[in-house]
Amino acid sequence: MTSRRTPSEAERRRQLADASAGIAPDSPAEHPLERGAYVVDEAAARESPPASCWLGRVQMVLGDGWVRIILPHAVEVTTRIGDLRDATDDERAAYDARVARCRETRL
Repeated sequence: MTSRRTPSEAERRRQLADASAGIAPDSPAEHPLERGAYVVDEAAARESPPASCWLGRVQMVLGDGWVRIILPHAVEVTTRIGDLRDATDDERAAYDARVARCRETRL
């Protein structure tokens, strides 16, 4: 009798990256990324100098574990899929409000 072991965090991230890049994973991806999905890049946060996480929307999955997201002020950044998490409802509302403010300043 063989027991199925729980994948490590690194393995789970690899599986997610592979699935998002179009590579058939060993098991289904938990959160496949689609264009327009609201995500938070927690790797961008730092204590000194203070900076918050990047909040953006998926622009394109690039493969090899990378994804391009667009920030509310229309800047695109490329980041690792494993550093992302789904945005909360409050974070989504904040993103949309920030986009609206940025549009108003450009008019």
